[in-house]
Amino acid sequence: VFLGIVKDQKEGWYLVGREGGTPQRLTPPEGNWCFWNGLTPLSPDGSRLIISWNGKDWYTVPVPPVPGQAPRSIKGIRPGERLLGWAANGQSVFVRPELSVLPVTIHRVDIATGARTLVTSLAPPDRAGHVQTRHVYLTPDAKTFAFDFDRS
Repeated sequence: VFLGIVKDQKEGWYLVGREGGTPQRLTPPEGNWCFWNGLTPLSPDGSRLIISWNGKDWYTVPVPPVPGQAPRSIKGIRPGERLLGWAANGQSVFVRPELSVLPVTIHRVDIATGARTLVTSLAPPDRAGHVQTRHVYLTPDAKTFAFDFDRS
């Protein structure tokens, strides 16, 4: 799976087999489909891809593509939240608040129902001068976390 431009088409996500061949478009031709830094967009079982055209509204599309099937909205992501990636079960994703919020709460959100579960809260050991928490990474089983932050 890759994000790119294929033969005079608009940018989008494409699927191509390991043996090569003609890439199959996964995303609709309208919109500018973005990639969110640090996000692993492919589901753990390889059957779905997380897409967005604006970094605010998130969808899944099937892999390989199903003709005529529209992207499915991921339910439960609140305004200002950032998507971190898939949970190991392939039915949920992890989200966090925008950059300046402390503590950084990580929630597991069921993509079909929007049901939320608090996974953990992260914060620098000394919050003095905290400006933002730039990156948060976690493993799909939510057992290991890493984050970085800026101070003034």
